[in-house]
Amino acid sequence: MMDKIGIEFSAFSEKFSVNEFTKSIKIIPTETYNMYDKVYVDKLYPIRKETAWCYNLYNKKMADVDSVIQQFLDIFNSKQKELRYLKMKFDLEYSIRVVIFTNDDVISNIKVSSNIFAFMSGIGAWFEVLIY
Repeated sequence: MMDKIGIEFSAFSEKFSVNEFTKSIKIIPTETYNMYDKVYVDKLYPIRKETAWCYNLYNKKMADVDSVIQQFLDIFNSKQKELRYLKMKFDLEYSIRVVIFTNDDVISNIKVSSNIFAFMSGIGAWFEVLIY
């Protein structure tokens, strides 16, 4: 059984206005950062190599990936026109990650609706699945 499932959407580029991005799509990000920001990791301070706008949606109650993806699409699907415009304006890349946290050695029955692939194609995003 999967303990927690999430989906992470990121828009990133060397430099762009995360404030303008937020105003354009009218969604509050869960995280933003700017190129050259310092990040504390194990007593080191690496520097961010890009600017990013991120939205993360995690759910412990959902038992399947497709339900979490549908929650994400309910929020973002109507924003495709704005996302395409912003991608061109700021030379952005978009990524969508499904993140699964589990204690099981075997994960079965991961179903993904074709709706997410239509959305990804519509905005030019790449997709990956991470399992921890």
